[in-house]
Amino acid sequence: MDLEKCISPDGGDRCFPFLFMEVKKEAADLQAAYLPNLNNASQALHNMYLWMARAGQFDDFFNRIRVFSLVFNAQDLSVRVHRAARLPVDGIGFRFAEYRPLARYDRDQACVLVSSILKNYAAEELHRILKRRIWRSLGKKTHELWVSARRKQPETRIQSA
Repeated sequence: MDLEKCISPDGGDRCFPFLFMEVKKEAADLQAAYLPNLNNASQALHNMYLWMARAGQFDDFFNRIRVFSLVFNAQDLSVRVHRAARLPVDGIGFRFAEYRPLARYDRDQACVLVSSILKNYAAEELHRILKRRIWRSLGKKTHELWVSARRKQPETRIQSA
């Protein structure tokens, strides 16, 4: 099975997406925003599972890999922490815990929440797990090809006025 498409499912700009956001206008019902995030989070977990399985890292995957989804409008913000669970028969299922910590939130609270996901989980834990496990399963040659391809892409700069 060609698993390299699972690393960057939407092209070469992202690697193993783990944070998804749906934003709705004003006081819009958040229920409609949950389904796209649920689908994206499940697909992201499945892609990571394929690679972790290739590396034989089932325990790390089930115990430590998490994907986050945020849904918010002008008043409420909801966070889901998604994980995979072993099924009795060969396979995986997906579970999530939902948190609604920020009713009537402000911008600073939302930024702190996203920042803590990025710093405390993504940078400190997820990156380390994936780097150690995934690159090992890729092998040195494939890893070098992937890094080389990433270097050839033009750099994107965002400028503000």
